[in-house]
Amino acid sequence: MNSRMIAYLISCLMLILLSVSLKAQDGSINFDGYDDIAHTDGSSILNLSTSGTVEAWINVDVFKIAAGIVHKGDATDYSDEEYSLQFYWGTGQYNKLCFVLGHSNGTEGTTWNKLISNTNFVAGEWYHVAIAWNSTNMYIYVNGNLDNSRTNSVMPTAYTGGLNIGSQCYTEPPKRPFDGKIDEVRVWNTTRTQTEIRENMYKQLTGSESGLVAYYDFEEGSGNTLLNHAPSIIDHIVVESGGSYTTTPTVTISGGGGSGASASAVLKMATLTLYNGGTNYRSTDYLNVDGGTYTTRAQIDVTSVSGRRGPITGATIYNAGAYSSLPSNPFNVSGGSGSGAMFNATWSVNAINLTNAGSGYTSAPTITFNPTGATATAVLSDCDAKLFNSPTWSTENAPLAHAWLGTISTDWSNAQNWFAGWSPNAKIPVRIKYGASRNCVIGVSTNEYYAECEALTIDNGTTLTINPGNTLRAHGNTGISGVLIFESDTSCRTGNFIDNGNITYSGSKGQNVTFKKYITKDKWHYNSVPIEDATSNVFWGMALYNYDEPSGAQGTKVAWKKIGNDVALTPGIGYDAYVKNSDKTIIYNGGLNTGTFLLDSLTRQHDGFNFVGNPYPSAIDWDANGWQKSNLDDAIYIWDPNLNNGQGNYMSYVNGVGSNGGSRYIPATQGFWVRVSSGYSTGYLQMSNDIRVNDNTKYRAANTAENTVRVICKAAAFSDEAVIRFSDEATGNFDAHFDASKFFTESGQGSMIYSTCPEGPLSVNSLPFQTQSLSIPLFTKVLAENQHSIEIKLENFDYQTDIFLEDQMTGIITDMKKGNYTYYAKLDDQENRFILHFGKVQKISAEEKNVTGIQEENTHKTVKVYSAQGKYLILSAENPEINAMVNIFDLNGKLIDKFRLDNSLVKHQLTTSAGIVIVQIINGQHIETTKIILH
Repeated sequence: MNSRMIAYLISCLMLILLSVSLKAQDGSINFDGYDDIAHTDGSSILNLSTSGTVEAWINVDVFKIAAGIVHKGDATDYSDEEYSLQFYWGTGQYNKLCFVLGHSNGTEGTTWNKLISNTNFVAGEWYHVAIAWNSTNMYIYVNGNLDNSRTNSVMPTAYTGGLNIGSQCYTEPPKRPFDGKIDEVRVWNTTRTQTEIRENMYKQLTGSESGLVAYYDFEEGSGNTLLNHAPSIIDHIVVESGGSYTTTPTVTISGGGGSGASASAVLKMATLTLYNGGTNYRSTDYLNVDGGTYTTRAQIDVTSVSGRRGPITGATIYNAGAYSSLPSNPFNVSGGSGSGAMFNATWSVNAINLTNAGSGYTSAPTITFNPTGATATAVLSDCDAKLFNSPTWSTENAPLAHAWLGTISTDWSNAQNWFAGWSPNAKIPVRIKYGASRNCVIGVSTNEYYAECEALTIDNGTTLTINPGNTLRAHGNTGISGVLIFESDTSCRTGNFIDNGNITYSGSKGQNVTFKKYITKDKWHYNSVPIEDATSNVFWGMALYNYDEPSGAQGTKVAWKKIGNDVALTPGIGYDAYVKNSDKTIIYNGGLNTGTFLLDSLTRQHDGFNFVGNPYPSAIDWDANGWQKSNLDDAIYIWDPNLNNGQGNYMSYVNGVGSNGGSRYIPATQGFWVRVSSGYSTGYLQMSNDIRVNDNTKYRAANTAENTVRVICKAAAFSDEAVIRFSDEATGNFDAHFDASKFFTESGQGSMIYSTCPEGPLSVNSLPFQTQSLSIPLFTKVLAENQHSIEIKLENFDYQTDIFLEDQMTGIITDMKKGNYTYYAKLDDQENRFILHFGKVQKISAEEKNVTGIQEENTHKTVKVYSAQGKYLILSAENPEINAMVNIFDLNGKLIDKFRLDNSLVKHQLTTSAGIVIVQIINGQHIETTKIILH
């Protein structure tokens, strides 16, 4: 068997599985409106009091007066009526639903109340109907909407009548019969909410739902029985063997999926033995057994005595009795003509008294006795309904899903476009229905809309379109017979789809799915394929390359391999595409990628950068739990041609921090870089469905991390940033879990800015916390000569730490917390142009003041002093026209340096290498001192 045949057979099998999984209602019964009825005998489980709900799907052929849908009670005078879902009896209003609670044999408002629907039903259409009540209110729901309600104080009285479906009363012929189809009847002992009704009206129940007491799914298709699939109670217990007892056994009920049932044994006398014959008895005496607890007392027939009157010599059991507690052997007797007789007896279990029927049983529980001996079997109250007069089984079933009608527009989010005027959610199966007024579009009136449904069905002849930036998640199975379209826009965004079940296609997958990706002209675009069996022909007329790490380092042309026509493209691999002269929309046609993808050939033969891609038709989360990463750095890198007003730039992201807008989210069809870590020659990356993003978070998302400084270099419409993060877990070297390398673009109207570590340039540099001062060199690579500016942005950063930018070419030092630094950049500027200084003012302790003899006259610091690079001081004065003397002492109080401060921001080189110095500033009568630790 060839691969094409295997694929075809798998597709057929999946389609069958989908059709089975989507079935909520498989068939119905067509009641003839004359003598058809489904009836179950009365059961206490059906006796509802202060709360209840009754549901059904109906499709009326002919409206008849007071036609019964689901009716509890059998009496034709309604004297045992408890609740009734039916149609109304008012003249000209037979097409209105009616809810009757209580028995209508009495006075309305006293023994019963009614509620009439506002909806006028139409013959030939399916409706979901429900009635519900609690101790104060009655409700009618039609198609999941609250149709009408009223206050109510009448509660139904429990009677022994049965449950009738398709008529009101169990008679010949039935009273008030229904003419039409009925499906999915459910009876609950709880008051279901509108949300609960909506979220379950299309679904086949498991039968184990809490509060469900009767459930008829009409799936039998033939025969004379409607099976009740709801959990049950114990109807009675049948004794199979009574055993032999002299003490009363206890009864235990266990298993069967339920709980709460309890029972006791009822025993009868089984054997009798004379213990003491007594005196003066006659052979015609009848004796009563004394002792024990009974409902019927055991009796003994005296069959022989010694002489005409005397001791008993023979006796038999006259009445075995019914005992819940046995008399102890030997027991006394009373009655007759004599006295003093005693007997021994053995007893057997004759019956089981069910004291609590329990609930929730899906199979017969086990009955055990202690002491052992007797055996018994529990019989459940199954409430199966018997069909009378052969109603017709129909293959037409109630709706399987919430139908798209497109009544007023194409907008998925507009509730008026859906059946019954309400929008689906994650628990509602959806059908894009053939014959709808309009096709369906997600994202018409909103951007980044997140649509959800349970199962999804797209009928043949219909289309469902997901606009760019919008997401649809199907939590159940998906069946596509029509067309699912993913649109794209000039920002290169696409629609997104996430499946949580199986996806099946009615025919050619290429005809069922159209996935578009917009490519702007004269730019390189990183891509990956979101569908199965894609080939390079989708990029027809474009330059297309993939990357081979063993052939060369990142940024070298030798590692890029050109791809020709008719080449299969691999999901999970990145591809770089370029189109000249005019924008182009590439179109993928095929089955959507889903499941697990393994990239097990990642290498580090040069610098370890491997070009991979998002294989799914949705965004993915780099920090999600569904990845398996081996021997890889935690950073990812993406080229975005739309950054900087179309000049493009690289984004990076690592462990909560991104540069240039990079984040943990990778969009659909996006290629990206990962790196095999230093010290390893290979690595692998495995992706699963769990990494797909639940909502439509853009990959250019804001990142907010603790203790982070962003240094942003701007020029014209171009910007680039270097990120410094402080973490206790970081080191001064390259940290695979915290640092991201720097990728350089070759052109742009500005400069690239970065920091370094011994392993190379960094876009994100994570360093350990410093309690004192720290200086970090910053490098720039000038791409264009023009006016530049540098600014910083702080994220959860210590406000007491001051930050200064030193321009080593001009000598200018700028307090970056007060404003930006502006300069003119040239192509031949030195790359190590800047130093970023971090400083925190230190206080002199009382002990240090005593040792040095230096006293601080003022606590307010008009001049802040910081160390830099282990041999410099940076002094920042409040007064720009300051003229002060600066004295520098060691910890012994010895003067080791002095100079005049006549500028508000000065960098001064020290003449000492002492670890700690004291800086004294004398400005007229104002004296202040600062301790400096030199690093």
